[in-house]
Amino acid sequence: MKFASFDSLNQSNKKTALLSIKDSPTKKKEDFFLTLHALLDPDSQVKLTAKLVYAAFQNEEYYLDLKGLSQEEIQKKVEEEFKELQGARPILIEWDGGIDQPVMAKNLQNRLRKAEVSGEWDGSFPQSAQILNSLREDTQGMIKSQLHAGEETKHSFIACYHEGLKPFRDAHRTLDSTTTVSVVNLSHFHFELPEFPNIQAMFSLLERPIYLLVLLTTERLIIFLRDQIRTSRASVQAIPFSQMKRVSSVQTQRGVTVEIETDGDLFKIPNLLSQDGTDLDRLLREQSISAIEADEKMPQPARESRELNKEMNLEAPKEVPPTLIIAEQTQSPVIEKNIEILEERIGAQDSSAEKISLPEMVEEVKATAYSDSNEAMEGMFKALDDALNSYKAAVRLGAPRSALIERWFTAFVNEIKKS
Repeated sequence: MKFASFDSLNQSNKKTALLSIKDSPTKKKEDFFLTLHALLDPDSQVKLTAKLVYAAFQNEEYYLDLKGLSQEEIQKKVEEEFKELQGARPILIEWDGGIDQPVMAKNLQNRLRKAEVSGEWDGSFPQSAQILNSLREDTQGMIKSQLHAGEETKHSFIACYHEGLKPFRDAHRTLDSTTTVSVVNLSHFHFELPEFPNIQAMFSLLERPIYLLVLLTTERLIIFLRDQIRTSRASVQAIPFSQMKRVSSVQTQRGVTVEIETDGDLFKIPNLLSQDGTDLDRLLREQSISAIEADEKMPQPARESRELNKEMNLEAPKEVPPTLIIAEQTQSPVIEKNIEILEERIGAQDSSAEKISLPEMVEEVKATAYSDSNEAMEGMFKALDDALNSYKAAVRLGAPRSALIERWFTAFVNEIKKS
């Protein structure tokens, strides 16, 4: 069960879902993640049930001792240990900049008049995120408060879009005006909420949400749901690009819905303008691939520079395992042997796939065709480059990301660094 679907259940159904995990004869890591997620549920009865179920995983290798920790400490430790659970649930944020509402309204009006003359808004956000420069200073403050050090906002989109929002999308008007509430509101979206449990969870944190923004930064996708304009509140959910396993989009009568799947959740971004939905889908695919490159980037081998961030040139059908594609396409028996070694290790279904001895692997490769370790290293790196590039090509074409393969490459890179 996905986290957002779990969060949309009532107390009784949440407890039933958790107890079914406890009674299951097999212990799955995804069930463990759901139990960890439930440990942070706001309902005390759900948390108690989650604690009972959590104890059933104590003999698993991935079990995490959380005894005696506060809720905040649990959340911090869980997110540090399991990157899959970072940003697993939306949070409520508030801004207190010490400026009264009438003053902020007047400042916004002055900026609007200036934008009408100059043709663009003053602000620190780029042209591709011009909507954000048109927002009131408290809204901008809330957005900036969620950015990490060095993180920059690159793009912005309006979700739950309808034709009346076109002037706001084009930054000709501001979403934060008190005179546009008849247009800038989400009353039309309430009947659709059950279809979007992740957005429903965000709605539950606010009194009367009025618009939904989607922001792309240099690191993450941020979903920003603004509460009514007389407040300085919003609910926010951030999804790191590195967690995205699959990105897809669906055209509906109300626009484009973009779906983002992670190890533990399925996020749906509803009703984007057709062009915005297409752009968001493309950008997310590109950024998630870039995240693979960043996570799995390998150091240069002894004799030759290897660049894993180069453009991919392999067409990889998504139904074919990427390592097999390379073995089929290459004419070199040495590379085929290297891929067989990789495939055997990557395909292992136990923790041994993560325990790699670099010297041992070099000797295995060397034994196939090479006369010295340097040549073996170069051949092995060539095989790794090809396998990883093929994997990235498959993902770019729509194949789901493999946590096992990426974990393997990460472990291998770490082993190289140690050596």
